Amino acid sequence: MANRSVTTTYSRRPPASASALLRPLAAAEPQRRPRRMSGQFRDRFVLVVASGGSVTQRNGIRTLIFLVICGLSAITAAAVGIDDNLPGVLLAFLAATAFVLAFVHPWRTPGQFRRLLYASASGFVGFGLLHNVFEAIAPSSGGSGSLYDLLSGAAAVLFLLAMLVCPSGMLVGAVGAVVLSIRNRRHPASGPATAT
Repeated sequence: MANRSVTTTYSRRPPASASALLRPLAAAEPQRRPRRMSGQFRDRFVLVVASGGSVTQRNGIRTLIFLVICGLSAITAAAVGIDDNLPGVLLAFLAATAFVLAFVHPWRTPGQFRRLLYASASGFVGFGLLHNVFEAIAPSSGGSGSLYDLLSGAAAVLFLLAMLVCPSGMLVGAVGAVVLSIRNRRHPASGPATAT
């Protein structure tokens, strides 16, 4: 077989530049100035972020209530003192629980609360181990200076996370998973009926 070359000619004009194509669109559309975030939108955005992604105003108000309870409980616990003082420790635990609830109260599936339970349990172990490691390393760093202060501060923060926030997360995760599992058994989600 012989190779034949085929030439094709196009009757179309060559394409115009992109700016020439966009000129009619730019002329028809009025010039817009960049908009700043309005106060109402900004407030709604803050509520959405604080409530864990929920858009409803009711969830935003609940989030704000939980955060206020957290702040007041933490201030009261600091005023009372948490060093070998049961009321102070209970107030600190209430503050940590309210902080956790501020972010998880919109959740509606038991799986989300189970993941919170597992993450809190692993955080309890991990933060506890890291606290012990930093407590052991801090005295060997020279006993004074900025490195000692940094390690001691990190150990204190890890201790508070392990002893207050993680148990609160485990409590909220366990109770939420059980309650929502029972609620979903009583009132199953309505979906398409399947014939078997």
